[in-house]
Amino acid sequence: MTFLSFGSNSSCQLSQPVPSDLNSPTIIPVANLPTSTSTVIRSNGNHTLLLDRDRSRLYATGSNEFGQCFIPCCDRIPVFQEVKITDLGTDDKWYPELVAAGWEFSVVVATTDDKSKQAVFVAGFGLKGELALDEKLVSTATPTRIANFVPAHRRIVQVSAGLAHVVVLLDDGALWGWGNCRKGQLGSANSLLKSAFLPVRIIDERIPDCYRPAKVICGREFTGLIDANGHIIVLMDYSKPDRHNILRDIPAQAQVGSNWKDFQCGWTTLHVLLSSGKILSWGNNSHCQYAPEDAPIAVSMSCGSEHTLIHASGGVYVWGWGEHGNCGNSVDLEGGNVNVGRAVQVYDGNIMFLGAGCATSWICTE
Repeated sequence: MTFLSFGSNSSCQLSQPVPSDLNSPTIIPVANLPTSTSTVIRSNGNHTLLLDRDRSRLYATGSNEFGQCFIPCCDRIPVFQEVKITDLGTDDKWYPELVAAGWEFSVVVATTDDKSKQAVFVAGFGLKGELALDEKLVSTATPTRIANFVPAHRRIVQVSAGLAHVVVLLDDGALWGWGNCRKGQLGSANSLLKSAFLPVRIIDERIPDCYRPAKVICGREFTGLIDANGHIIVLMDYSKPDRHNILRDIPAQAQVGSNWKDFQCGWTTLHVLLSSGKILSWGNNSHCQYAPEDAPIAVSMSCGSEHTLIHASGGVYVWGWGEHGNCGNSVDLEGGNVNVGRAVQVYDGNIMFLGAGCATSWICTE
C-alpha cells in the first residue's frame, strides 16, 4: 500500500516533515503505517487524525500547540505518530472507535476491550464549548474524558465536528452535541445558549419525532442530517439571510428516497453521492465547490473545506478551491486563479480510500 498527501502543509498536517505546501500527490515518509479499507482520515485546521478501525490504532500529525494531537504540547508533530488514549481516573484500557477533528481540538470515541463501556475523550482548545468540559476548562493538552457521557445503555455510532461544534449520533437515533450553537447548529432549542459547554440533546422543531438520521455531518456553522429514505434536514439559523443558499438551493432531486450512497459537506457546501455515481451539490459555489458537469461517475468521494476528491474509473479527480496545491498543479497562482471548476485527474491507480480536510488531500492506494 502507498499513502500520499498534497496541499496545505504549513504545520506538517500532511505528515510531510518539511513544512511547505505540495501541489502533487507525495508519498508520506512513515514506515509501517497500518492502512486498510476501514481507515479514516479526519483533518481540520492544521492537524490530522488517522484511525485504523480494524486495529483500533490512532495516529496524529500537524499543529499541536494546544495538544490537539493527543500528544503533550509542542509546535507541531512532523509525521504521523501513534496516539494512546488513557483515562487517569480508571484502570480501563481504551481503544479508539471514532474520531473527529475541529479547528484546534480533537474528539475520540473509545471503548473498552470487551466493549462494555464507551467514552468520549477530547483534547486541544476551544472557547465556545468545543471540549464539553465546562466553561472554566477551555483547554486540555492531554486526552480528557467528558464526564457523565455517553447516556446510559446507549452507544455512539457517529461523530462529526465543524470548526467549533460537535454532533454525535446514538444507536437509538438521538442526537447530542456541544460547542458553538448560536446559529442553530445544535437545534433551535439550544440556540439561546450561544455556546454549549456540556453535551446537550439536540432538539429542533424541524426534526419529526419519527425521524432517524442515517448520517450526520457538520459544516462551518450548520449541521446536516439525512435518513435512510434520503430526507435531508439542515440545522442552522433560519431567522438570518441564507447567504450561502444552503436552504434555498437544496435540489429537489436530493430527496432521492433510498437512492443515495454518501452525504458530505465542506464549510458551506453540501454534496450527495447517488447510487448512480452522480453527485448533487448545493450551497456556496464561490470557489467552484459544486460537482462539475464533466465529473466522471464516482465510486466514492471525500469533501474538504472547499474542495472535493472522488474515486472514479481511471483514478482520483478533484475540483474546488486549490490555492495550497490541494487540487494539484492545475491552478494559476501567479494569475490569482485558485479555483478549479472542472474535474482534474490527479492520480491514476487502484484506490483504497480518500481523505480531505482544510486544503489537504489524501490518497491511499493498493
